[in-house]
Amino acid sequence: MKKLTLITLFLLALGLTGLHAQTLFVKETSGTQTEYLLSDIKMMRFSSGSIMVNKIDGNSDDYDISGQGYLNFTDLSTGIVPIAFKTNEIEILVYPNPIANVLNIDIESFKSKNQTGTFIDLRDGKTYKTIKIGTQTWMAENLAYLPAVSPASTASETAKLYYVYRYHGTDIKAAKATDNYKTYGVLYNWPAAMDGSGSSRANPSGVQGVCPADWHLPSDAEWTQLENFLIANGYNYDGTTTENKIAKSLAATTLWNKSSNTGAIGNNLSVNNSSGFSGLPGGYLLYGGGSIRYVGNYGCWWSSSEIYQNNATASFGRGLSYSGSNMLRDYSFKVYGFSVRCVRDD
Repeated sequence: MKKLTLITLFLLALGLTGLHAQTLFVKETSGTQTEYLLSDIKMMRFSSGSIMVNKIDGNSDDYDISGQGYLNFTDLSTGIVPIAFKTNEIEILVYPNPIANVLNIDIESFKSKNQTGTFIDLRDGKTYKTIKIGTQTWMAENLAYLPAVSPASTASETAKLYYVYRYHGTDIKAAKATDNYKTYGVLYNWPAAMDGSGSSRANPSGVQGVCPADWHLPSDAEWTQLENFLIANGYNYDGTTTENKIAKSLAATTLWNKSSNTGAIGNNLSVNNSSGFSGLPGGYLLYGGGSIRYVGNYGCWWSSSEIYQNNATASFGRGLSYSGSNMLRDYSFKVYGFSVRCVRDD
């Protein structure tokens, strides 16, 4: 991946300012300067840690900007810097306008898709980060509400059970004091995630479940809405807008195991998390109890949507794998222990 200097993008024109031109120059730290005709660019994607230039011919160029706090656009004819943006806070997609021959940047609309915030769960006083993706506002951390705790050797598909990775006791205060609780939150079996509510496939689900007031457990349809939005808006690792290749955009930039697979979460963690979802590899508890497994490899989250499968009642869930490029969808039995992400009742 090529390394860029602080002032990196030199434009002969920028649509936001009303100027007109046809060429974009990208200057690297080595001094190499690459010229792009706007007519050859399909899309440019700026996100935390990288710039990807996707070209009409199907090829793409990647630039490493992980060491830069700000990037500037400079009009070469005047030396004026018409706009700068902070690369570790927002992501911007840039599309050439082939009719006006102007590079258009819509910053406000993209900020609105990636608004960050916080809220306090009044049940225990914990503060959570949030992220708005499309029209949905998601928790940007795993739920950590812990009204009780059980060792992983305890399992049930009817009783509500709560687990903390590598904690084998029943003392809530002790479980909350562990680093794993602070990092990954709590794993819930499906009865605990639903907290007595019935199954829902509606969008929104209408199921508060274990979530705080004014928040709810997402249905399978709400997870699908998130997936479709990210695909349609260029969050695939290769910038395309078809097929499900959004895993890197959902995964956090730390704690995932490494993989050499193209487009995998574990392949260059620094370019993960362009959506701000910050998915962590908190593992999961398999049926029958025993232990929480695959921490570092997988992150799994419940939905509120039940399904009858293989002579047993299960629920749809979503998952991410360190070695994969897609967001996973499958059914899981209610005895499993998964993480929970809540969606705000907007």
